[in-house]
Amino acid sequence: MEVRVTPEVEAQLTQLAADTGRSQDAIANDVLATHLAEMIEVRHLLNSRYADITNGRVAGLDGPTVLRQLLAENATQRAKAG
Repeated sequence: MEVRVTPEVEAQLTQLAADTGRSQDAIANDVLATHLAEMIEVRHLLNSRYADITNGRVAGLDGPTVLRQLLAENATQRAKAG
């Protein structure tokens, strides 16, 4: 497999390889594996949440309601902080 990266990413990869003594291939493989695992986890979460909504297990909230709840929670957290 061949992966093309921007010159900036290649420079960062080259520097990290030099700094750590690891090969660029090993670093790239670790980065891709970690990122892919995170993307797969997020995808499963989104699919699960979507299924919950479409099956009626949870109800959606409209924008103004969400904003009010977020602002109220923010105010509560600020009050606790000092």
